[in-house]
Amino acid sequence: MVRWTSRRIEAKFPLWNNRSKRAEAYLGLKETEKATADLEWLDQQRKGSSHRAALALQADEYNALAWRLVAGPEELRDTEEALRLVQLAFKLQPFNPDLPNTWGVAQYRSGQYQEALTMLQTSDVFNQIRSPAGIPRDVAFVAMAQHRLGQHEEAKKSLERLRGLLEGSYAGDPEAQGLLREAQELIGR
Repeated sequence: MVRWTSRRIEAKFPLWNNRSKRAEAYLGLKETEKATADLEWLDQQRKGSSHRAALALQADEYNALAWRLVAGPEELRDTEEALRLVQLAFKLQPFNPDLPNTWGVAQYRSGQYQEALTMLQTSDVFNQIRSPAGIPRDVAFVAMAQHRLGQHEEAKKSLERLRGLLEGSYAGDPEAQGLLREAQELIGR
């Protein structure tokens, strides 16, 4: 992937997407410095651009990379870098409703449970506007943050809500199933 995206960058194909994909590939290879260099290049390009679509695309790319760093395989997790990326995304697009979840999960993974709970509850409110039952990404981490803060009854209620989501439209979603397993292991069945 690194070679492929590098060739596309050298050939002057649309650079935003290729730089982002190469940064993601570098993260997968645990080459954080190279990934950061590509992300910084993107940031410099953004500063020279006033095009809103480019800013939104860049914010989405930062958010996607941050999500991978907090929700991907444990060996690839880097909460410090994820927090940095999601904060950059927030600066670019402060009203993007997808950012509070990633930010909250990054806070949760870094042990900032109260901050995470606040951010994740905000995300849950935003997402219930789009999907009245909510989404598993919010509910799972709300439950786990509640549990970590000693709010065990609330955590059990949130876990039940998560189970309900997985019996409905998220029944076949492997990411949602993984979140349910993680929450159940922490909170108990």
